[in-house]
Order: sequence, then C-alpha cells, then structure tokens
Amino acid sequence: MTRAIAAVLAISMAILCAGGCQEEQASSGDKMARLMAVENKDLKAQLQAEKKKKDDEIKNLNTQLTKLHAEIAKKDAEISNISEPFKKTEESLWAEITRRGEETKQLVEQCQTEMKQRDNDLRIIREQLGQCTQARNDKVQEEADNQCKGAVSALDDWNSELKEEVERLKAELAKVKGEEKK
Repeated sequence: MTRAIAAVLAISMAILCAGGCQEEQASSGDKMARLMAVENKDLKAQLQAEKKKKDDEIKNLNTQLTKLHAEIAKKDAEISNISEPFKKTEESLWAEITRRGEETKQLVEQCQTEMKQRDNDLRIIREQLGQCTQARNDKVQEEADNQCKGAVSALDDWNSELKEEVERLKAELAKVKGEEKK
C-alpha cells in the first residue's frame, strides 16, 4: 500500500513539475527543489504514519494470534479431558465385546458337544429300541407260533376225535342198516 501511495505521489510530482508555472529558469530550479523537499517531507511523514499504522496492525494481529493459540490449546485440553472417559469407555466396551465373544464361543462349543452327545445317545437309544422291538417281535412271533401250534394241535386232536366219532357213527350206522336188512 505504501508503494501505491509513493507511486501516486511521484506521478503527481512529475505532472506538477512538467506542467507547473514556467517562471524564470534559475528560480524555477530553486522553487522546484524546495517543492520537492516539502513533498519529500510530506511523503516521509505519510510513510512513517503508514509504517506505524501497519506495525500497530501487525502487533495487534500477533496479539490476536497468541490469544487464538492459547484458546486452541485450552480447547484441545478440554477435548482431551472430555474424550478421555470415552476412550476408557470405548476400551472397556471392546474388552466387554471380546469377553462376551469368548463366552459365546465357549457356549457354542459346549452346545455342539452336548448336541453330539445327545445325537450319540439318541443313536444308542434307537439301536436299543430296534433291538427291543426285534426281540418283542420275535417273542410275539414265537408266542403266536406257539398259540398257532397249540390251536393246530387242539384242532388236530378235535379232528381226531371227530374222525373217531365219525367212524363210530359209521359203524353204528352200518349196524343199524345191517339190522334193518335182517
């Protein structure tokens, strides 16, 4: 910005010098030198004022920057203080998840072992049931066979008795017929 002001002042001086009053040549140089000296003095004063203004702004900005760094450090500390319990909570949650995962894995393994044992027990019971059923069927068959044999034997006996009865009746019939013929 100071360069722009200096450039504007230099241009304005050149215009004044070129188009200024055309007095005598000898006095014109003196006037010009005095005019330049006054303008230089004014420019130096403006430049000093601008420099002081900019230095004050820089100082102000540095102060604000220091305050901002302090606030950022304070906020970082607050965030750290706030997030610390969450980190512990997060760590404890992961530990709990891991522990429960292990418990679940153990329960699954235990259930699988118990299921295998129950499947084995069920297979054994089915085999025993099959054996019992076969034994019962064999016994029932044997009893049925015995009953059938007994019934057949009884029928054979009855049949024999009936044959004897038939023979006796035939013999009586033959006697009765033989007596009739006489």
